[in-house]
Amino acid sequence: HLLLLHTCQHLLLHTCQLLLLLLHTCQLLLPLLHTCQLLLLLLHTCQLLLLLLHTCQLLLPLLHTCQLLLPLLHTCQLLLLLLHTCQLLLPLLHTCQLLLLLLHTCQLLLPLFQRCILLS
Repeated sequence: HLLLLHTCQHLLLHTCQLLLLLLHTCQLLLPLLHTCQLLLLLLHTCQLLLLLLHTCQLLLPLLHTCQLLLPLLHTCQLLLLLLHTCQLLLPLLHTCQLLLLLLHTCQLLLPLFQRCILLS
């Protein structure tokens, strides 16, 4: 019975020593774990940056298309400005048409006036 007790104590002591050694090993490995966590965070950051880069590469043709369309946009803006100018000049054009009509009427009436003057 005493031998069994001694064996159990011995086994318990070795188990405790092993657990203590394991604890020390874990404490020694803790900085390594923190380093691994930091490296993992860095990896995730790199993956996100890579995804952003791929997105930018995908958007690049769209940007080139926009750059190609930019002269067309400028042309459209110029045409729009010309259109607004024409709209502003439209009343002047109508006035000129009216004056032209008046001039033609005067030219048509001129022989009649000349006859009237000669008759009087």
